[in-house]
Amino acid sequence: MENVGLREPHILNSVMKVDYGECFRVYNNPNITVHFNTETLDIVSNTKGQMSGILVRKVDTGEESVLEAKGLFYGIGHSPNSQFLEGQIELDSSGYVLVEEGTAKTSVEGVFAAGDVQDHEWRQAITAAGSGCIAALSVERYLTSNNLLVEFHQPKTEEVKKDLTDRDVHEGFDITLTKHKGQYALRKLYHESPRLICVLYTAPTCGPCRTLKPILSKVIDEYDQNVHFVEIDIEEDPEIAEAAGIMGTPCVQFFKNKEMLRTVSGVKMKKEYKEFIEANKRQPSKAALTSGSLASDSCALRVAPRQVFSQGRRNRSSRRGGALLSLYLKGGAAMSLSWGQCLNKPYLR
Repeated sequence: MENVGLREPHILNSVMKVDYGECFRVYNNPNITVHFNTETLDIVSNTKGQMSGILVRKVDTGEESVLEAKGLFYGIGHSPNSQFLEGQIELDSSGYVLVEEGTAKTSVEGVFAAGDVQDHEWRQAITAAGSGCIAALSVERYLTSNNLLVEFHQPKTEEVKKDLTDRDVHEGFDITLTKHKGQYALRKLYHESPRLICVLYTAPTCGPCRTLKPILSKVIDEYDQNVHFVEIDIEEDPEIAEAAGIMGTPCVQFFKNKEMLRTVSGVKMKKEYKEFIEANKRQPSKAALTSGSLASDSCALRVAPRQVFSQGRRNRSSRRGGALLSLYLKGGAAMSLSWGQCLNKPYLR
């Protein structure tokens, strides 16, 4: 295999500092052919569109020829793009930014350098990434020590407290509580809760249900202010179970913003429930809803806001976790309808 040198005579130029030991090792390697006074012009392809050669030209004679080769590696050179820093930050004779040894500090206070622009020896991606980490931490410490660091925190959204109705009192429903039971609580939470809703379908004679209940209860306790939990006894509320398509117990369904996100049948590891709640506990931002994108579990659907569809016309759908997600365009915003809503199911109205 031949390696084509780009302007190779510069390697042996007495003006340039080189490692002559490396040069001779390359030159004496039988697997490498060095082409002096040569520059690469173009890539030559075969009838299949695959690379088959390199069009090169002799710099001194202008003669062009094709070298057979199936690969090309570009040497990007050793000149850092630091010209715009000349006269502002101390550079070495080759243009590399000078930093204090073991740090990212330059000759100017508050200015830090990272990557190959300050590394004339290794020039590797991993060393550049490491120096980037050093520079980032150095910047943070500098800003903090000079009282220049301003932190911005996402304001916590407080749930709007609603007065309890007579039926709420009768049913024992209080939206400020995390755990609930029965179809009345499910309907109320479906329409009023801004949190992720976890619905557990159980049966009195279900053995695995007794195993899952304490597991799920501990998970819900860990996310007390981020989730609402409802337990549905399918024998007490058979119409709810039928409308939800529950074929057996135990079964867990997750809802958010009137959208069914996922159905989990049987008893799973505690970790699986925690990971899903952690990934979906936050409220979607208004920007995300108006940008034309919507995500459910790991399934993401996207439509450009400028595309025009008639209202109510299904654009794209995906069945995932027992839910049919249909993406609609309404006023330039993406909307999602759950499978239950698409079929106009009455159980959550």
